[in-house]
Amino acid sequence: MWPGFILSLCLNVAAWLYAIYSVAVMPEDDPRLQGHTSVNYRSARSPSGASISGRNHEKTLIDARLTRMLGVFLAAARLDVPPDALGSYLSGLPVVSALAKAPLRFEKAITVVTGENGAGKSTLIESLAAGMRLNPEGGSRHANFASLDEKESLSPLYRWLTLSRPRNPRDAFFLRGESFYNLAGYYAGLEPVPKGPRMDDLLEMSHGQSLMALIERRFHSEGLFLLDEPEAGLSMLRQLELMGRLHHLAAQGSQIILATHSPILMAIPGAQLLEITEEGISYPKFEETQAVQAAREFIGDPEGTVAFLTEEA
Repeated sequence: MWPGFILSLCLNVAAWLYAIYSVAVMPEDDPRLQGHTSVNYRSARSPSGASISGRNHEKTLIDARLTRMLGVFLAAARLDVPPDALGSYLSGLPVVSALAKAPLRFEKAITVVTGENGAGKSTLIESLAAGMRLNPEGGSRHANFASLDEKESLSPLYRWLTLSRPRNPRDAFFLRGESFYNLAGYYAGLEPVPKGPRMDDLLEMSHGQSLMALIERRFHSEGLFLLDEPEAGLSMLRQLELMGRLHHLAAQGSQIILATHSPILMAIPGAQLLEITEEGISYPKFEETQAVQAAREFIGDPEGTVAFLTEEA
C-alpha cells in the first residue's frame, strides 16, 4: 500500500513542478494556450499605469498562464429541472429557457453577460453567487448582513443549478450595483481589521468613488468576482477605469463574470461575450451586440434619433 501511495504522490508533485516550469517558459503562441483570453501579459500594467516588472511581473505571468492552463474557477452552470417546475416568473425568463436547452459555459477569464431588461441577467449572476455561498446582497461568504428576508432578496433559481467548479479560488466576492449602499453600510459598522484593507470609509465617498475604492482594496489576484451591473452610477470615465481594473485582475489570474448594459465594459479585451435574448443565448462579437449597435446609431445621428423617438404619433 505505502509504496504505491508514495509513488503516486511523487508523480503528482513532479507533474505540478513540470507544469509550473513549462508555463513559465511557454511562448504565448503555444497551442495549449489558444482559445483563452488574449491578455497581453508582457505589457501588463498596474491600475496606476506603472508597468509590472521584475519578480512581480514573472509571478503575474506564471499565475495567469497557470490559470489559463488549468481552467477557470467556475466553468459552467446547468439547470437540473424542467423550466415548468420553477414557477411562472422564472420559467418565463429567457435565461432559464436557454439553460433548459444547454449548460452555460464560462470559458475565459472574463465573461460579460448582456441583454435587455427582463432577460434574466441579474437573476443569473445572483444565482451563481448564491451557488458559491456568497451573500446574495453583495460581499463574500462572510458578509453577515441582510436588508430583506431571503424570499424578497434572493431568487430560488440557484437551488436548481449545478455549478461546475474545477478548482477553488483564493477568494470570491459578489458586487451588485443596486445594493452597493447596503454593502458599504455593512462595512462602515465593522471594527477595522488589523493589516486588512480599510473598508469603513466607503459611505464618506461618492457612489462611484466608493465602488472603485472597494474594487481597488478588496479585489485581488486569483479570485472569483461576480458583478451585477457595476456601471450603475458610474460616469463614462469611471467605467473606463473599471474596465482597465477588471482587465488587470484577469492578468493576475482572477476570473470575472459580470452582467452589464455598458458598451464600455463589453469591450474588455479578450472577454467572452454572452447575449441573452428571447431567441436564446448567443456569443456575438462586440459590434454585434444590441447595446453597441444602439449606441452607435445614436452617436452617429443624435438629432435624427431624437427626432424619430420624440415625434408625435
